[in-house]
Order: sequence, then C-alpha cells, then structure tokens
Amino acid sequence: MPIHSLIVALVISVMATTAGASARFGIDNGLPDNPPPTVVAQAIMQAADGTTTVIYSYSDGFAQGRQAANSHPTGGAFAGGFAWGGLLGLIGTGVGYFTTGSAEPPGETLMMVRDKGSDFQRGFIDGYKERSKSKARGAKLGGGLLGTLAFLVLISA
Repeated sequence: MPIHSLIVALVISVMATTAGASARFGIDNGLPDNPPPTVVAQAIMQAADGTTTVIYSYSDGFAQGRQAANSHPTGGAFAGGFAWGGLLGLIGTGVGYFTTGSAEPPGETLMMVRDKGSDFQRGFIDGYKERSKSKARGAKLGGGLLGTLAFLVLISA
C-alpha cells in the first residue's frame, strides 16, 4: 500500500513541477510568447540620385526571428525527452534537456527576409535559434518528466 502513496505523491509533484516549468518557459528573457508587433527601427538613406534605401537593424531581426520561431514544431523534442526519461529516469531527462540544440530557420522563411539587409538577417537567425532552442528544451523537459513517471510506474508494478 505505501508504494501507491509514493506514486500518487510523485505524480502530484511532477504535475506541479511541469506546471511551474510551463509558466517559466512561457516567458523567456522577460519577453512574452507572442510579443506585440515591433516597430521597425529603420534608417532611411537617401542617395545623391534621389533614391531611398531602408536599412533594418539587428534587434528588429532578432525580435522577428523569435516571433517566427513560435510556430517551430516540438513534437520530436517531446518524444526524445520521453525516451530519455523512460530509459534513464531523471538522469535521462537532464541529459536530454542539456543536449538540446537550436534549429535553423526554414529556407522559405529566410527567403522572405533576404531583402532586409545582412544585419537584420543575422538578427533574425539568432532570434530564431534562441527561441527554437528554448521551445525544444521545454518540450524535452515535459517529455522527460512524463517518461520518468512511466519508468517509475513500470518499476513499481
């Protein structure tokens, strides 16, 4: 009978930890998941022939890259976390979490920003990588905790 009490306590603890982790991962570096559209800080240069050129900044690219990464899929990261947690318990969850890499933005997304300058593109890629890594880590943590729970239930049965 005490083993069932332990499992119930563990389930409640994991659920509380997962809820707290979800809340923490919802806000990263003080920026909400869906930030309001940024005002593009652009410099407008006027050439001697009267043509104007708009130059976009790195920070604008970074903000838009983070926003674009919100739609990055995380199902594979969740499955990988579940596998790590199921095979090695909490140690596997930690290994999966800390070995998570960042993802490159898709080619079609990069094609849409190619005309905004190299600073903007570099910021866009960096922002996309940072946000996609954050999302993947959250998914691996959730999957790892669930896999650990499954591991413990199988051991106790």
